[in-house]
Amino acid sequence: MTAAFRRIGAASGMILIVLAAPGAADEAPGEAPRTEEAVRKGIDWLLGAQRKDGSWGTSASGRPVEVLAAVPGSHDAFRVGGTALCVLALLRSPFRTEECAAASRRGLEYLLDRGRVRRPNGAEMYNVWSFAYSLRTFAAMLPRIEGKDVALRDRILERARELVKAFSIYQTPDGGWGYYDFDVGSYRPSDSSMTFTTATALVSLHAIEKEGVPVPRALIEKAIRSLRRSRKADGSYIYGPYAQYRPAVEYNEVKGSLGRAHSCNLALWLFHEAVSEEDLRAGIERFFKHHRFIDIGRKRPMPHEAWYYTSGYYFYYGHYYARLVLDALPATDRDRWLPALEKIIVERQEADGSWWDFPLYGYHKPYGTAYAILTLVR
Repeated sequence: MTAAFRRIGAASGMILIVLAAPGAADEAPGEAPRTEEAVRKGIDWLLGAQRKDGSWGTSASGRPVEVLAAVPGSHDAFRVGGTALCVLALLRSPFRTEECAAASRRGLEYLLDRGRVRRPNGAEMYNVWSFAYSLRTFAAMLPRIEGKDVALRDRILERARELVKAFSIYQTPDGGWGYYDFDVGSYRPSDSSMTFTTATALVSLHAIEKEGVPVPRALIEKAIRSLRRSRKADGSYIYGPYAQYRPAVEYNEVKGSLGRAHSCNLALWLFHEAVSEEDLRAGIERFFKHHRFIDIGRKRPMPHEAWYYTSGYYFYYGHYYARLVLDALPATDRDRWLPALEKIIVERQEADGSWWDFPLYGYHKPYGTAYAILTLVR
């Protein structure tokens, strides 16, 4: 089983408002079975946590204060985005494959029925995350559909086109995408984008375009320009264009952008813009060199309270995109860094089989577990 697993293998970023890095040492004996068992436990947890309607996550909270999230739209966005990630993770599962196929189909039906999330007000736009991960999941699902199931394929394509159109509505004046609008609160956002939100959207738009869904060139080009302008010479990214005149503030430094830089690098690399293979490699090296600064924010209850204003909610997000970057690099780089990346994820699994990095109502374990599995299994 270990050999088979090795062939197969190898939430999410938001600014939320409250109302000894491992080296790339050779994998120790027995590490691969530990990774396999961690994935098995994670899959068990996901299958047991799916709700009757096919979704994952709940608005229930176990703490006295929570992040800004008006009902119903913001909670719909959290649930849809998390569900999309869970479906994506189950599609990659090497265990309980028949059950995973059935659960992923129920989750897909939920996304098709409710994926076009409406924002609850002019300020909160978490729905851009649900658009991005729904598109990513649709792109993964389309090649798996049997030719005879034309109706399902047509439904996915129709919903995907609708979400691409939604991205054109929510594109900010600087060309990217954000999840808050504290400026005017207009129908088309008037505030700043955030670089890692823009990158997440671009990666998903690239994936769905490869499956035949048209994406307007102007939509892509404006987002790429926004991301390129936000990239600093040291390989870090400013949080968003709103912070462009404060490039040296801690969250804009290398140690403060560790959890966000990989998605940005990957997005530009996919579109052959400004980022080279060597830039991807340098980003991975910085990630492991300074890893303690992203780890120190994990599970802290208040956003941005850790050193360099690190927040817990882009811990597993950052590791997932680090894995995607490694998949884009030559095998020698994966051989060097993948054991260390797996070790980080495996050692942080919870006793119940889940993973989480930030207490977000009842959505944190679904998205954290999905990101972790996607980091371990490719």
